[in-house]
Order: sequence, then structure tokens, then C-alpha cells
Amino acid sequence: MKENLKITAKKKELLVSFVQKEIKRINRTRSRDKIILRGKKPDPRFTYTIDSKSGKLQLRYLIQKITSDSIHGFKKVHKAKYLRDVDINNYKERLDVFANYQFVVEQQSEAIEELYVDEDSMVTWVDRFVDIEYRKKDVILEKDVISERTISGYRSNLNNYVSFIKDTDSKFLKISNHNSQEGVEFYYSYLRHKGEKGGLRNRPWGSTTIHSNYRCVRTFWNWLSRREEMRWFDNSRYSKLEKIPSPDPKRSSFDTMEIRKVIEFMDEYKEHNNWFWFVKILRVMLVSGCRISEVTTMKINELQSLTATGDDGKPYKVWRWNFKGKGDKVRTIFIDSSLAYKDIESLILDSNGKIRTDKEYVFHRHFFKNSNPNQKSMGAGWIERKELHYSLSGIQHKFKKMVKFLGLNKDLTPHSCRRFFIQQKLRETNGDLNLVRLLVGHSSLKMVMHYHNTDTEYNSLIGVRNTLNLGEVQKRNEKLGI
Repeated sequence: MKENLKITAKKKELLVSFVQKEIKRINRTRSRDKIILRGKKPDPRFTYTIDSKSGKLQLRYLIQKITSDSIHGFKKVHKAKYLRDVDINNYKERLDVFANYQFVVEQQSEAIEELYVDEDSMVTWVDRFVDIEYRKKDVILEKDVISERTISGYRSNLNNYVSFIKDTDSKFLKISNHNSQEGVEFYYSYLRHKGEKGGLRNRPWGSTTIHSNYRCVRTFWNWLSRREEMRWFDNSRYSKLEKIPSPDPKRSSFDTMEIRKVIEFMDEYKEHNNWFWFVKILRVMLVSGCRISEVTTMKINELQSLTATGDDGKPYKVWRWNFKGKGDKVRTIFIDSSLAYKDIESLILDSNGKIRTDKEYVFHRHFFKNSNPNQKSMGAGWIERKELHYSLSGIQHKFKKMVKFLGLNKDLTPHSCRRFFIQQKLRETNGDLNLVRLLVGHSSLKMVMHYHNTDTEYNSLIGVRNTLNLGEVQKRNEKLGI
């Protein structure tokens, strides 16, 4: 009789790390077949466990099965499959992660086909609405194809609403009960509840959050009413709700004194333990006008180092950055700010001056954590996660800290960097709207004039200053008295 194998925590960690690396490798090298990811987790989800007796690997996953004890008519059931020839000692040679993923996809598809689907179920249609694969197969309008980030926002908003329905009045789990003025009033009650009680940490929702949720729910009803089997739904009831006025947009930007404080702050704190990583990201946002999401997800393989020639005839280095912007539109800009160029170079080159291969993102998570008396289990020290980029919420939180630290206008946000760039570029180019449009990635001047990006357009940016010279901006603003 075999003795139980000693499956250590270290061995489990190594297996998890191997699977994560395999998923990355597969998605980089395969042009068509890829493992779909939601966040960092594969969809449909699957994992591996190790049998303590034999050391064999077991594939574990979830499928949906018909059941009478669920309000949806089905529930998720755990399934498992032993991988006969794969164990803890040979998985690096024999484990086929992509084949296992395909197996799980097939199993889930077969299970879904067997389900009894209630076509009047709110849960059923919300699940379809936030399922990217379903959306791809059922595209009616071009705008039905949306990004994973947008889907993530829809999923959060709609799941919150569904949870409220379950807790308050389950009859609204039926779509047909929303197709009435009573349904509209129920939705108003949901927004009133959120405006008073709030959501996360019981913070009441502000007008911007409420309006954002309304736009999401309205998009869902509009999408639903375009389905052939749901044409009976009157989406006009939700098209314009007068009790939910649009919030006044905050279009704050830096004034002359504020941008001077920020420039001096970046110079003074560029190597400070608590600020060094944030200063590099802030500088790129300011000089390029790119969105916070675009900068934080900048990848090493999107950059190409070029040599340009200045008006004085002297050569200088620039980064050509090709990336997907908002709406997955391909964009190109040239980062020709010398300081921003050096900041990026310092993050992607190793000690031998070679391009780093141990990470994907330029701005990978690397920061100093101060001790927190309320978190005794987490001490102070350096934290580095090469596989992750900085989160949007992390940047926003740090930006607020800087605003408070420097005594700036509290309405300033990371997006203020983009507004500042646009304002300054318009002054610098004597109001060249088309050039500025191209630099910041807007598809139109007045939201009605559409165009298609071409290499010719982007090549026209070579030789034109793409980024801001913050020192020159400061001098010009002071000279103009603004």
C-alpha cells in the first residue's frame, strides 16, 4: 500500500504559477484560439488539484445543471476529471492547459444546451448581456460589440440591481413586470435607496454614480428590446427618466500656480519611497494627454525606440507607442519628452541595458508599503508584483493624496491631466483641432464626423511635438498671466 505523498504548499504554488504562465504563453502565441480571461481568471473557470495519495492532477470546473430548488431553474455544479498521465512530478512536460480549457468549454456548452431557460427571467437576460461570447454570436448592431472593461462595469451595476430585487420584491425578477410604470417606479425606489444607503461601505451614491447606473440599465433595456423574442418590451419607458437628470460635469484642469506646484513636486519627489512610481505615471499622463487606463496598461512590446532630429539638427530619442485606446481603436503617439523617455527606459531595461523579459507591463506594481497599526499581519516593506500593472483605483487614490498634499483644487482628478494637455496643445498649435484630436485619440471633432485611423495619419505626427514641454508651458502661462 502506497503511503500518502507529501504535497507541500510550495509544490502547490509552483503548479499555480506554471498554469498562469501557460495561459499567458498560449494567449501570446496563438493568433485565433485563446483562453478567454475575465480579469486574471479564465472563463469558464477551471483549476487543478493534486491527489494526496497518487500525486495525480485533477481538473476541476463548474457546469450548470437543471434543478428545482433554484429561482433560476439551474445551479452550478462542481465537476472533476482525473488526468491519468499527469502528476505532480511531470506536469511541466505533460499538462496541456489549452486542451483542458477546451474540454471545459465543451462541457459547459453541452450543459447549457440542456438547460430549461426562462425567457422572462431577469437573471437569464442579465447573464446573457454580460457574457462576451454570447454577445459575439448575437450581434445585431455594431455598438453591441463592447470591451471587457465596459462589460465589467455593466456586470457590477446590473448584479447590484438584481440583488436589490431579490431582497425587496422578487416579482421583478420577471422581465414582464418591468414593462410597466410600476417597474419604472420600482427602479426609482432602487436609486433612492442607493442615494440614501449607498453601496460599498454604506456610502450614499452621488449624482454621477446614480446617472452612470441609469445609463447602464437603460442600455440593457435597449439591447433587450432589440432581441427578436423580446420585441414586446417597451424600452421607451426607460429612455428618458426626468427624475434622473444628468449631473453637471466637472471639467477641472490645472491653473498656472497648480501646474507649477505639480512640476516642482515631480522634481522633488521623483525618488521618494512613497511617490517615485506615481511620479513616472503622472508625468506620462501630463505630457501625453493619454487616459489613465492607457498609461497604466502600457506594455513593453508596444514600444519602439526611434531617433528623431530636432530643429537644431541634433538627434534625440523618442518612443513610438502603438496601443489600443478607448473602444479598441489602434493609436500611435511619439513620446518625445526627454524626461518621460528616460522614465520609461529605466523601467524596461535591465542592469545590462537589455529589454526586460521578466514582465509585460512598463508600470508593473512596485511600491513601498508603510506599516499600518490596524493591519498587524502586514508589515512595512517593498512590494513588487511583476505580473500586474497598477490599478486605476490605486492611481486615483494616490492622485487625491497628492492634491491634498499640495493644497490643489479638490475637484482635480487624473482626467484633469488630459484636459490640461488638450488646453495647452490648442494654445501651442494655434487651435489646430485636427492635430490635437489625433494626439488624444478622439474619433471626431463634433461627435458626428467619423474617420478611420491610418498609418499615413500617424506618420504625419513624426517631427511634430507630440508631448508637452512642461517647463515651456509654465513659462508661457506666466508670461500670458493665466
